[in-house]
Amino acid sequence: MEKLFIIGNGFDIAHDLKTNYLYFKKFVYQQAYGKDELLESLQSENAIKLYLNRVDEEILFEEIDDYDILEKQMALEDAPYPDDVDFYKLLYQLMGQITETEKFWSDFEEKLADFNKVSIDTMDFVDSDGDLNGSLMANNANEIGEILAKYIDYSLNKLFKLWIEETYSDWKDRILTKGEESYSKLLKDTVLKNSDALFINFNYTKTLEDLYRIPEERVFHLHGVIGGEKFIFGHGFDDEVNDFNPLDVAAYLEEVVMKLKKPVDNVLSNYDELFERLSSVKEIYFIGFGIRSEQRWVDSPYLKAIFKENPNADILLDSYYRFGNIVQIKRTLKKLGADKAYKLRLIDTRDNQLL
Repeated sequence: MEKLFIIGNGFDIAHDLKTNYLYFKKFVYQQAYGKDELLESLQSENAIKLYLNRVDEEILFEEIDDYDILEKQMALEDAPYPDDVDFYKLLYQLMGQITETEKFWSDFEEKLADFNKVSIDTMDFVDSDGDLNGSLMANNANEIGEILAKYIDYSLNKLFKLWIEETYSDWKDRILTKGEESYSKLLKDTVLKNSDALFINFNYTKTLEDLYRIPEERVFHLHGVIGGEKFIFGHGFDDEVNDFNPLDVAAYLEEVVMKLKKPVDNVLSNYDELFERLSSVKEIYFIGFGIRSEQRWVDSPYLKAIFKENPNADILLDSYYRFGNIVQIKRTLKKLGADKAYKLRLIDTRDNQLL
């Protein structure tokens, strides 16, 4: 195998799939507050951002209190994992607390590490003398934390998977069912001419298999795929040691932070044989895959594993990368083990021409 393609979300977006996290935010909002005719009619990303920014001003202004959470839990005692809009609303509010508004959830995965920083108003408990009862207040905070941890983990995983599945189904109806004339302009010649290559796909969709007819045995979905049981996503941050405040609900959300950490080491161990096959690769193509310079970039171990097996491969980047910081990208790849990082080339994948 002489060629390896590393495929990221930018690849799907370039094929008119609505898979950036702005649309996940829109999806969660609609699950929580219902579909809005006006929001549904908006086509441009800027218009959707403006709409959600406006509604956020009201929604995120509302305080979240422990009594409201307890009421929701008591109303749903018979359903251990309910599909309840009240909890989806709560999830939307909590995500609003930990994400940066101007990024519109583009920092969604990395911000999952911040659930232990959310703000929940808690009741004061007093004893018979009218003094604050710290023990009761700590027990209350712990109970609220356990409820939130349970529903955050369940709701995020359920809604994320449902969003990808519905988005992909909609894309297939819009694009694939209308014949080649509807998608011919979306096709990338570089992929068409290298269908016998090996593909490491960080997306959950089957764009390569369904649109390009790449054989399934050549495509490896490291984080799961449509039709599978579970999708892998999450942050890459190690736990920080914070002062434990037993009266703070957020202090009891470390469990959910751990559950939402991407299990990169497990994924690597599951694909040992795949990475061992990469020693014969001569060219590595990055298409729509974000190469970040952050020290704790969650996907960097995958690239380290690839370049460990083949540090001397030539590197080709989709021409989209010309809009980024090429110098920084080269430095990052070099640190990850790519000997030819400083000699990388850009390629226009639409017509397979080197730039």
